[in-house]
Amino acid sequence: MRLSLIELRESLSEIKESQQAVAAALEGVGLREKSLEGMLEDIQKDLKERGIEVIVTENGTVLRIPEKALSFQSTRYEIQEQYRPAADLIGAALLKALRAEHNRRILDTVFIEGHTDAVPYETGMGNWGLSTYRAISLWLYWTKEPGTYSELKGLKSLADAGANEGRPLISTSGYAETRPTGVAPPQAAEGKTPGNPADRRIDIRFTLASQEKKDLTGLQEKLRKMQSKTDELIEKLEELK
Repeated sequence: MRLSLIELRESLSEIKESQQAVAAALEGVGLREKSLEGMLEDIQKDLKERGIEVIVTENGTVLRIPEKALSFQSTRYEIQEQYRPAADLIGAALLKALRAEHNRRILDTVFIEGHTDAVPYETGMGNWGLSTYRAISLWLYWTKEPGTYSELKGLKSLADAGANEGRPLISTSGYAETRPTGVAPPQAAEGKTPGNPADRRIDIRFTLASQEKKDLTGLQEKLRKMQSKTDELIEKLEELK
């Protein structure tokens, strides 16, 4: 019985240590999330001072560019002349934020995301292709020619020394019509193109490096095994009474 009590105390001590490690990992995740939200709010403030309104959404992880700042003609993916000044300002604000090493240390990837409205696009790869081309179009507008924003192309993730370090930070993706804004479309006037212009848009999504989450997965598995061992020891002690 004495041996079982010693084993139980050791098991409970290990559980306590793992719980403390879980708490520390959760604190790390929380600090990164807070830093990310602050970064996006800084970009938002920077752009507002220059007359561009963007929305911070999805729990502080996405910059949404409303149609007044940047939108697309139905079935088209080119950056129209009227939106290029706003695209320039957004590119400048993004580059300013991502030049800061402390920001890149918390980021895994920044996605330029293209979206479409619900009107089917019958050409090529459909709305999936169209939305992806919209994201690529903005990316190329910023980076194709050497200039103010081409530095974006060379930015690397600085998160967690190891496999991810030195990997390109920015990527593109498309979501077709699967993620509408929820903004009510304007009344379609006769002869006007159907579809919601608010959905023909670009979002910029910032994803956090996930080292703490990986640590949590391992700690949770360790806790599960230790809890099982503790339960077995308690059963043995009950039998010895």
